[in-house]
Amino acid sequence: MATISGVKMSPDLSLAYVYVTVFGDKKRIRETLEGFKKSKGFIKKSIAPKLDLRLMPDLRFIHDDSFDEAARLDALIDAAPKGEVQEEDDVSGAPDGPSGDPAE
Repeated sequence: MATISGVKMSPDLSLAYVYVTVFGDKKRIRETLEGFKKSKGFIKKSIAPKLDLRLMPDLRFIHDDSFDEAARLDALIDAAPKGEVQEEDDVSGAPDGPSGDPAE
């Protein structure tokens, strides 16, 4: 399963960087990107009439791992130990002095 998660154009509109999210292992990611590259001509021919550009940009397919990274960070946050509730007097969360000693 693959999803187009974004497209960024070069300033001169000659290149379109197509970001693809692929769910699976590295082999599946590699195969999916290779499939997109092999289908580049068909994809360009299919979308060219809808873009209304004088020249169709070249397509570059890039794996977008931001969703994988977000899931990894979410799992780390869920796995982190929960902090204790602070006392009502100390609402800032900052230490009182350089060493955390209230006398400083």
